[in-house]
Amino acid sequence: MIELIRISLVENIFAAWVLVASLVATMLIVLVSRRFALIERRLQDRLKHLESVSTIQTDSPLDDGGETFREHGLESIQTRFRVMKRVVYPVVCLAWLIAICVPMLDKIPAALLSFLLGTVTVMVGIAARPFIENVIAGIVLAFTQPLRIGDTLLIDGHWGKVEDISLTYSIIQVWDWRRYIIPNSELLNKNFINYSLVDTFQWSYVEFWVSYEADLDEVKRLAMEATASSSAFVAYEEPSFWVMEMAKDGIRCWVAGWVDTPADGWTLTHDIRTTLSMSLHRNGITCHGFHHRVQADAPQTLPHFSGEGPVPKSESV
Repeated sequence: MIELIRISLVENIFAAWVLVASLVATMLIVLVSRRFALIERRLQDRLKHLESVSTIQTDSPLDDGGETFREHGLESIQTRFRVMKRVVYPVVCLAWLIAICVPMLDKIPAALLSFLLGTVTVMVGIAARPFIENVIAGIVLAFTQPLRIGDTLLIDGHWGKVEDISLTYSIIQVWDWRRYIIPNSELLNKNFINYSLVDTFQWSYVEFWVSYEADLDEVKRLAMEATASSSAFVAYEEPSFWVMEMAKDGIRCWVAGWVDTPADGWTLTHDIRTTLSMSLHRNGITCHGFHHRVQADAPQTLPHFSGEGPVPKSESV
């Protein structure tokens, strides 16, 4: 009688354990499904309404480069989340099977269990490690979203737009239309600048040098005029001009202005360099080591500006 009661109690406990494990697995699948659906819908909506689809302003060889980019991006998003579901759901089911087998592990010989676990671990570790690392990194990127299709990046010295994010690798379309392909596991560990993560506004600047004989008031006027005359410049506030350094060979100057998109920032810096170099030459102002670059990060010596910049129009999802 006591033995029957004990067996009945064990069976009830096992049934309760299976029920609890099943409920947890079901809830996890539902939560993951809803989260996937929410992220996928937000990414698709953002891509459909993305205004700028190129890193610089240019006419694409394609008949409609923007529409082609959006179609490819939407298809990529659908494929990526479809594959992620096919990966995550079996993992959850496998975890559920392992969980319901836990109460029966004491019936399996320890030597056999150790052998099976060791064999599976070695096989997975040797044969599938790179793939698993990239898949896990792809899922992490999908949830955390440090970059999205359509974002403009500066990564490993490459200026480009995110063209595709698959489950194992990501593709950056560089400004000259080359493709920079990065495995997701490496991308997750890289430092990069995302010009579109919160908004697309940019304070673009050009750095240049003039001699000590130059009239700084005239240099400032010419630099600000060169900035304001660009079609890419947006007058949220007047262009800003600073003397950044007084070196032995000349005076290092900066001029900056607001733009709405990273592509416009590229155009603005080009216009400033072209117009300003001609203006300085016409006015007989000597340049010592004329340097320039597109803004890549906030320099430590950057002076305080008035703060009258644009009101961010957030694109984060």
